[in-house]
This record gives sequence, C-alpha cells and structure tokens, in this order.
Amino acid sequence: MPLESDAWPLERIGRIARLVELEDVTLVHCEAIGMNPETFEPAHYDSRWSTVPIGPEGPIEPKRTGVAQFDVSLDILVVFEYSSERQRPEDREPTQDFGVKAVFLLKYKLNQDEGGAPPSLDVEDVRAFADFNATYNAWPYWREFVQSMAVRMGLPPVIVRILPVPNLGRARDA
Repeated sequence: MPLESDAWPLERIGRIARLVELEDVTLVHCEAIGMNPETFEPAHYDSRWSTVPIGPEGPIEPKRTGVAQFDVSLDILVVFEYSSERQRPEDREPTQDFGVKAVFLLKYKLNQDEGGAPPSLDVEDVRAFADFNATYNAWPYWREFVQSMAVRMGLPPVIVRILPVPNLGRARDA
C-alpha cells in the first residue's frame, strides 16, 4: 500500500498535479467472491492497493528513471483488493472468503505547454503522483464498489474505511 509512508515528495507530486486534470475514471476489471452472510465478519477485512502509471510504451517499470514523453493524457491503473487472510483451525491454511478486486483506469488530461508541445515528465514524479493522487482520486469509487458488491451478494453493507491522510508536513527528499 503506497500510502503507508509518513512523508511524501510533495515537490514531485506537485510538478505533475499542476499539469493535469482528472478526465475519467473507468472500471476496467473486477472479481468478486461471495460467502455465507452468517459467517461474514467485516472487522477481519481490509483494503490493499497498488498503482501502475502507463507511459507511451506501456507500464512504467518501478526501477525506471529518466523522462518520458506523453501526448495528451496520463493514464494510471489503481489495483485494489478487499479481502481477509484468515486461517481455519482444521487445515491451518490461509483461506479467502468474501473478496473483491477491482482495477480502475484514471485518465488525466495533460495541459500542453504554451507552444502546444506535449510535456516530458520525470518518471519518478509520475510514480509519486500515481501513488498519492491517483489513489486518493480512485478511493471513493473503490469504497462504493465494495459496498455495492457486498450488498448484491446478500452480505451486510460493508463500510470501507476512509483513506487516512498521510503526514504531509514532512516531505521526502525529492
């Protein structure tokens, strides 16, 4: 979960945030597993997530550095999972009962420079923006999706916790 950091590279995030506007959020993949409502214990469940920025040549690999040229948009996948890894006493193996997975595609419109040229973006800036902004932008959609899926499966409504605001007072070295 990228947001567990206690400090963020605000300069990196800001360089991208100043250039983009959220244009669209699309659910591109989902999976769901139901279970018996009588054995469902929401306190045992939590969300996990990761982000995947998409560059002109495809996903931006975590170890990649340098600059990437983008055309008119910056696309970011946010991959969410809501599940519990409990152990059954009889088999001592982790089991997954109720679970929801979803992938949202966030499309950000890139503002062109004064000459109309597409911007070149530092991939580390893009990755920081994806981890912070894209997760926050997708979170309300994720919360609604999990709650809706649980109710449709006959389970009690699930309230996914509000995403905690990380410590923005201390920025990591950019």
